[in-house]
Amino acid sequence: MTVKLYKRDPYMFEFEATVTATDGDWVALDVSAFYPGGGGQGKDTGTVQGLPVHDLRAKDDILWHLIPGSPLQPGTRVWCSVDWERRYQLMRAHTAEHMLFSALQRQRPEMELVKISLEEGQKQLIVRGDLDWDLLLTVQDEVNQAVRENLSVLRSCLHRDDLDPEEVRVKMERIEGDEISVVEVGQDRVACSGIHVMETGEIEAFLIIRMASAGKDGTAIEFLVGEEATATALALANHALQAAEALGSRVEDLPRSARNAKERSESQRRALKQYARQVLAALPLEEVGDIKVRSGVLPMADRAELSEAAESIRSNGEVAVLLSVDDGISVVLAAPEDSSLDCKRLLQESLTPLGGRGGGKQCFSQGGVSRCDCAREILQSIMDGIRLS
Repeated sequence: MTVKLYKRDPYMFEFEATVTATDGDWVALDVSAFYPGGGGQGKDTGTVQGLPVHDLRAKDDILWHLIPGSPLQPGTRVWCSVDWERRYQLMRAHTAEHMLFSALQRQRPEMELVKISLEEGQKQLIVRGDLDWDLLLTVQDEVNQAVRENLSVLRSCLHRDDLDPEEVRVKMERIEGDEISVVEVGQDRVACSGIHVMETGEIEAFLIIRMASAGKDGTAIEFLVGEEATATALALANHALQAAEALGSRVEDLPRSARNAKERSESQRRALKQYARQVLAALPLEEVGDIKVRSGVLPMADRAELSEAAESIRSNGEVAVLLSVDDGISVVLAAPEDSSLDCKRLLQESLTPLGGRGGGKQCFSQGGVSRCDCAREILQSIMDGIRLS
């Protein structure tokens, strides 16, 4: 059996222990402050006798520590150290996650918590329910208010039979055993075996940085805490100032200005695509030697539209040389089945010197470049290749 020191004192990060058993690279200790993960919080990292701990697993009341190449033997006294900076950051994030979901559920009682993921590089929870940025900013303010109030984070232990689901957030099907650990922050009480800070003021700052679809699971909310939250908030404020200046807008009007700019851009793109379709339908016929060619450079035409037009042109016994300019340049080169023109080779010869790529079949090839300033150069190169074929 391993005595779990993190349950007694989550702030303990250095301790002395005795090796009780080994199983290959796995080492068991009589006591351990290493948290093996749970409640969405990642596992601790650190060292045992200066040797890196790569993984942790709890089995039959024994906490095993993965130490590749470990020379440790049963009976050895060892000095152990948990990576405190990482541990403390995740403790703060775990407490903040409780506060975030509690605030969400106060605003939207039907909100459902699906999944929690608290790791060094990503802190998020996935919820199921209606979300928008107005709601997220409201709950963000609530969490930061609780941080400023420096509320106590209390832990208690209840017997399964004494727990009232109306008073404690709990999913009984996930609870093993009769003793249930309950964490209380303000009015929120939740069954959780994870480790937390003692006071909400330790979180220092809370910032929601992203809301994104999590597919069938719902919506993922990513957040930061502490110094990372503060630094990111300052950086985002600077970006907002620059964006507002670029749009000729006041910072407080930036969301509306950005939406207006997006709508104008989408309207312009629709108009350009309509224009491209009209141009594709009326491409002039040019004779290059004995080869009939229809060519053109079009703004923002879809690759699918180019391909469809190219198929129509080559079915009439003509060669299609079609380019579209958007974020880059897309090229479609097509020739009749009985043509001697090698579209694939010709396209590659025209695109490769410009850092582009092309592929396909001899009679139908597609490719492109990431640049937007060389469409005429590509067209001229392909036309020259047709003349020499």
